[in-house]
This record gives sequence, structure tokens and C-alpha cells, in this order.
Amino acid sequence: MKNKIVISLFIFFTILTNSFGEELNISSSEIEYNKNLSIWELKKDIVIIDSKNNKVLAQEALYDKEKQIITTSGITEVFTSDGYYINSSNVVFDNISQTITSNYPSEIKDKEGNLIKLSIFKYQADKNFLFSKGKIKILDKNKNVYELSEIFIDAKKEKIVGTDIKAFLNDISLKANPNNEPRFFANTILINNEKSIFNKGVFTYCKDNGKDTCPAWSLLADKIEHDKAKKTIYYDKAVLKIFDYPIFYFPKFAHPDPTVKRRSGFLNPAFLNNSNLGSGFSIPYFWAIADNKDFTITPRFYTKTDPLLLTEYRHEFKNSSLKVDFGYVNDNYEKSKTGSKGARSHFFSNLDTVLINKKGTFSDLKLQLQQVTNEKYLKGFDIETDLASKKIDILENHLKYQLGKENILFDANISVFEDLGQPANSDKYEYNAKANLNKFLFTDHGNFDLKSSLEHQKVETNKQKEVLVNKVDWKSKYLPEKFGLKTNFLATAVNSNYNSQHIDNLKNDGSQKEFSTSVGYYGESPLIKRNLNNNSADLLTPKFLLRYSPTHMRRKKDGRLTYLNLFDLNKINDLGMIESGTSATIGFEYKKYESSKNNILDKELVSFSLGQVLNDTANSKMPSSMSLNQRFSDIVGQSKITLNDISEINYKFSLDQGFGEVHYNEIDTSIVLNDAKFNL
Repeated sequence: MKNKIVISLFIFFTILTNSFGEELNISSSEIEYNKNLSIWELKKDIVIIDSKNNKVLAQEALYDKEKQIITTSGITEVFTSDGYYINSSNVVFDNISQTITSNYPSEIKDKEGNLIKLSIFKYQADKNFLFSKGKIKILDKNKNVYELSEIFIDAKKEKIVGTDIKAFLNDISLKANPNNEPRFFANTILINNEKSIFNKGVFTYCKDNGKDTCPAWSLLADKIEHDKAKKTIYYDKAVLKIFDYPIFYFPKFAHPDPTVKRRSGFLNPAFLNNSNLGSGFSIPYFWAIADNKDFTITPRFYTKTDPLLLTEYRHEFKNSSLKVDFGYVNDNYEKSKTGSKGARSHFFSNLDTVLINKKGTFSDLKLQLQQVTNEKYLKGFDIETDLASKKIDILENHLKYQLGKENILFDANISVFEDLGQPANSDKYEYNAKANLNKFLFTDHGNFDLKSSLEHQKVETNKQKEVLVNKVDWKSKYLPEKFGLKTNFLATAVNSNYNSQHIDNLKNDGSQKEFSTSVGYYGESPLIKRNLNNNSADLLTPKFLLRYSPTHMRRKKDGRLTYLNLFDLNKINDLGMIESGTSATIGFEYKKYESSKNNILDKELVSFSLGQVLNDTANSKMPSSMSLNQRFSDIVGQSKITLNDISEINYKFSLDQGFGEVHYNEIDTSIVLNDAKFNL
């Protein structure tokens, strides 16, 4: 009997709704009529289907027959005719106005599997239109996250409009490397099957370090349009900012989207201006020949000279990389001011190849070619490419080879230099061939470093030298400690053989042999103070070096004394020469550490180092720039302050022995963002 009542009521509802609105089918396991409220109470397994096939599922609902309104209680599921699934609660279905609404948190899944989280929603069933405002979050199928304050979804046209958009792109295909955090913010967004358009937007790839920290770079634009078919992103009135400072402005700008690895086509044109060449423009064309090779051709057109053609070719092999850069111009224009008329060109090329790369052994070969047909060509035509530049004054052609195997390192190179500022004769060339061999020995008596160097050099017309140097550096193991003092012995010996002609600072009367030695005694006493309250430590290390050398040295022209070479046995950066005399070096290092994790004191916060050389007598053969030509050298030092995990400040200095004058200052700061490091 109950089944008959349910069926008859179902038919009654259907007939009744036809007189007021669209056809509405309602079924429920339990139906009761409330005479006081003039409403029907529906309970258990409620299914509501309208004429457009929108379906509502619930367990409790009230139906107002006159107003044609159904109000559900508790969890409610909505399946729209356009393929959206809505999981909500306390939904109001108005059959006359054809709306489905809820003022409670809801989740929506579209046909593509994207998830939309809403605070409230309103669905216009007759127009297939959904609206929401408040806190809105979209998680697409590629794990990208979008936050909005308002959203309008036109399901029929498959179009989305939103405001106050914040997009965090986690799709790995959109990242240059896994550490990138690409994101963009915009006032409004419009998304359809063909395009995505952002108005008043800002985009960056940099890591997000918090709302109060500006990214390393960002791109702002009045309009950002992503053409999905062309896989291209277009910008209107774009500004490139570095650390929130505007650097470049682009009225129009475009590039392939991150899903495009390589694509042939025209690149952005550029407008040119040169007082000698006149006004002009260039239109580069990029040709993606294959995944591992490409070609760029850039014609330049000027008003005062013939067209210039620039080409760049890049080829990546399995273990090699090749770059070729070529330019050509037939400069026959009557008003040319770039030098003598006629054809001129440049050819630059780099080849880097790894010959051996396996555990314990490494070998590579590098070839560089640089040629121009006219000395004024690079500067005259404002050449600025990946390999060639108008700033180049000396061309370098070289072949370099390197081999590393266990405790042996060998390298050799042949170089030819051409000075573009010299007249066209033999004086403008320099030839150099050099080979170095290093062998490291670790014995019970300490560490030995054996070095051999062979060099042939020809400079200008009549200057040349041949040099063979053999050098041994020895560092003993630390001696048994006494009173916390760590000490060891140092020694070095150099045998230099050379033959020179018209070379300054070398004898020019046949073959020469020189032998020089130096010995030293080094000590340091690390003093540590631990602070258990804040898990930090202070480390103070006084140091000294006593050295003696009976060597008669040649005059040294240049060099600089710094804290880095202060405690070296031989402070001269010259393989074939050792500083002579007796000296004592004293100094100290101070460092403050704190624990980064697991109570290990491995995070250096502050460091400060200072030292000075005291010579037995003034050494006139040493350069004044090193201050070692005096009995008391300059006081040299360095310090470092770690600001946070990504930045630090370094300071190096050299003070006159009387603290009255600063001879050298160097301040630098570095910031590390992902795989990029910025130095100032």
C-alpha cells in the first residue's frame, strides 16, 4: 500500500509542477505532508530531476509546492546536465527561477577532474551558469593551485571568469627545474578552451620566501594572454623587475609557454641606433633543427651602411657541446664611418668535449677559435652575440687538454693571441704553449706535491722564452700536541731552467739554471667556548708561521698580500720563484657557530681574521703592492657575516702597518636563489 502512495504522490508532483514551472520529478522513500506549514517533508533516498536533467540527491528535504522550492538538509549531491558534480549541504532548489544555491562550503568537480572549493555557490540551471564569491580555491588535475575572491563559470561556453587571482603553478612541465616556484597574481582572469587572459598581472619563477620578501625577478603587465593553440604567452606593457626595481619596459612582448621546449619562428624585433651606422632594426629567426641543435639568423638593417648578417649555430652531442658564431657585411656604403670599405666578417667557435668521464678518471678537450677580417669590425658594427663582443680587444685561439686520474693531474694548452689595437705586423701576435703535471703523494712522513711545468712563449717580434720548472712542496703531519698547540713543518724546493731572449727580469745570455729552497714551522692553537643555553660556540685560533729561505730571488713585479696567502710558505704566485729572507707571520681567526640541526655546530654566523708579516730585513726584490718589501707588512684581514640561509656579506682589507691608511678594500655580498647565485 505504501508503494502505491509513493507512486501516486510522485505522479502528483510531476503534474503539479507543469502548471507553474518546468517539469520536476521527485522520488523519496518517505513522504509526509505538513498541513501547518503547507510543505511536503521528504526523507531518505531523495532524488530530484528537472527537465534539463539536473539531478539532486539528499537524505532530508522540504518541498514548498506553491513556491516550487526544495530545501535540503545535510549533505547534498548535485549532478548538473553539463557534467559538473557538486558536493554541498543545505541546498535550495528553486524550480521557477531554475537556480540551485547553497550558503555552505561546497566542492565542485568538472569533467576534466579539476576540484573547486567554494564558500557559497549559485547555479543557474537554465543558463548553465555558476557563480561564487568569498574564499575560492581551485586545484587542477596538474596540481596547480588557484585562489580567487569571485568566480563565474559558463559551463555551456566552457568559460571561467575570476577576480583577485593568485595562481601557484606546481605542474613539473611548467618549471625550468624542480626548485622553481612559478606563480602569478592578477586582478582578473578569463579562461576558455582557446585562451587564458590575465589583466594587471605579475609573474615570477623565483622561490617564494614569504609575503614580505620580493622575488629576485618578476614580470608585470597590463595584460597577459596565453594562447593555448599557439602555445605562446603575450604581454602588453610589460615591465621586468629585479628585486622590485624596474629594469626593462616592453610595450609588446611574447614567448613560447613553458610546455614548448623548442620551436622555430621569428623572435622579438629590435630597434637599433648608432652614430656611425645610423638607425636600424633587426628581426631574428630561430630554427629548431632538432632536439639537440638549433640555428639563429639575425639580419640587421641600417640607414648608413649595407645589411649585416649574424648567425649562431648550437649543437649538443652526447659528450660535447659546439657553438659557432658568424657575421658578414659588405660595407660599401658611401657614408660609411666604420673604417676602410669592403667585405668584413667574424668567425667565433667553441667546442667543449668530455673524452673520459668515469670513476677516478676525467679528461676533456676545449677548442676556441676567434677570427675577424678587420680590427675595427667588432666595435664599428656593435657586435654583441653569445661568443663575439665589441668589448673584445684581444682575440684568443686555443686548444686545451686536461686529464685527472687518482692523484695525478695533467693539463696542456696551445694559445695564439692577437691584439686588435696593434698595427698589422708580427708585434700584434703572441704565441704560448704550456704543459703542467701535478702528482700528490701521501706518506708516513707527510704530504708531497710534485709539480712540473714546461712553457714556450713568443711575444712581439724578438721576445721569447723556454722554461722548465720542477717544484716539490712538503707538509709534515702534525706533531704531538703540547698545551693545545698544533704544529707541523713545511718545505719547498724549486729547480728552474730557462732560455730567454729580450725578456724582462730574466737573464738573456744563454741557458740558465736556478735552485731555491724555503723551510717553515707552522702552529695554531684552537680555543673553543661552547654556550649550551643557545647551542652555539665561539672559536678563536691564534696562528704563526716562521720561515727561512737563503734564496737569491729575481725581482717580482706585481702581486697582492691577502689573508688567503698570508700563511703560505711561498706567497709569490710564481711557480719558478721563491721569496727570500727570514720572516715571521702572526695572526688569528675568530668564528662563531650555531647548530643548524642535530646539535651539530655547522652553521657559521660570523668570522673575522687578521694577520701581518714581520721580515728580518726589508726585501727590495719584493713588489711594493704586496708590502713585503718592508720589515713590517700591511695588516691584512677578512670577515664574513651570514645574514640568513641565502645571503652573506664578505669584507677583505689591507691596512698600513701604522693603521693610518687603507690600501685595499673589497666588499661583496651574495644571494643564492635555487640554482642561481647573485654577486655584488
